[in-house]
Amino acid sequence: FSWLPTMEDTITPFIIGLLEFAMVDLMGPETLGPWFLVLAAVFTVSIGASHLVMRRARRDSANDYFFGQVARASWRDYAGSIVVVLLLALCGVALWVSGRGDALAAAALLFALVALIVQLMAIHRYWLVMPEVVKPQDTTG
Repeated sequence: FSWLPTMEDTITPFIIGLLEFAMVDLMGPETLGPWFLVLAAVFTVSIGASHLVMRRARRDSANDYFFGQVARASWRDYAGSIVVVLLLALCGVALWVSGRGDALAAAALLFALVALIVQLMAIHRYWLVMPEVVKPQDTTG
């Protein structure tokens, strides 16, 4: 896609990096609750940044070949992401309040792993299907 990067686009990777450093610092059974809250923040920042980039890319007429065939995102498109972020945050609060819940911690970590794998698979499918959906325009005349 073609879009003019903004200051947000430049700062977002650093924000995610800082959150990842916080996650490394919070690794440990006694800080698993805050770790999940930071993981929920990483998901939120990533999803928000992706949405903002796509909104700006849609405004650029150079991307009409793609966005002319793709409907605008609605809240329904983000329902799965919102549920995942809320569940991660809920797991974080539950673990933080309860102290050590080994079964809850194991289930929450498994859920986080599955959520990450599903996200990676969705991205993989998107980039495999997109070239088939959008055929580049012939510019040779």
